[in-house]
Amino acid sequence: MDDIHRKRDRLAEKLAVNRQKIFAKNAAKELSGKLDLSEILVGRECDEVLKQLKRNSRILSVHSYRPTEEEIREFSHRRLYQEFGFREKVLSRLSLIRPLAVNSPAHLWFNHIESPVFVMELNDLVSGVHELCLFSGFDFVFADTDYVSGIAVSHSGGYVTDDFNPEEIIYELEAWGVFASMIQDELS
Repeated sequence: MDDIHRKRDRLAEKLAVNRQKIFAKNAAKELSGKLDLSEILVGRECDEVLKQLKRNSRILSVHSYRPTEEEIREFSHRRLYQEFGFREKVLSRLSLIRPLAVNSPAHLWFNHIESPVFVMELNDLVSGVHELCLFSGFDFVFADTDYVSGIAVSHSGGYVTDDFNPEEIIYELEAWGVFASMIQDELS
C-alpha cells in the first residue's frame, strides 16, 4: 500500500512541476522584452521558497488576511500595509520604489497555484513592477533572497471604507525593508 501512495505522490509532484513549467513558459512569452523569466524553481525548491515568502509577507501568511489597526501600527516602522479601492492607487504607490544601488538576486512568485518561483535580479523586478501588476492581475510577491526587503500585491472582494470602489475590489499593498522605507519617505 505504501508503494502505491509513493507512486501516486511522485506522479502528483511530476504533474505539478509540469504545470509550473507550462506557467513559466507562458509568463516568459507574455513578458518577453520586459522581464527575463528564464530561471525558475519548481517542485520542492519552489515550495521551500514559498514557505519563506509566507513567513515574511503578511498578505501571503494567511488566506484573506486583514491586519488589525494595532498590527498595522506595530509593523509601520518595518513594513507598510495599505488597502486601496482602485488599482491606479497601487500603481501610484509602487511608482515610489526605485532600483537599489547594490543589485541582488530575488525571488518572484505570482499568486497562482501553478506558478513556479522565478529567480531574477531585484532591480529588474523594481523596474518591471508595472508589468508585473498588469500580467498578474495585481497578485504577486517578490523579495530579495534573504527576505529582508520585498513587495506583495494582492486583491480580493470587498470594500475599503474610505476608498469605495463600486466593483467591490480591495487591492492590498505590502512593502517591507528598504521598499517600505522608500514609500514612507516619499509620503512624508
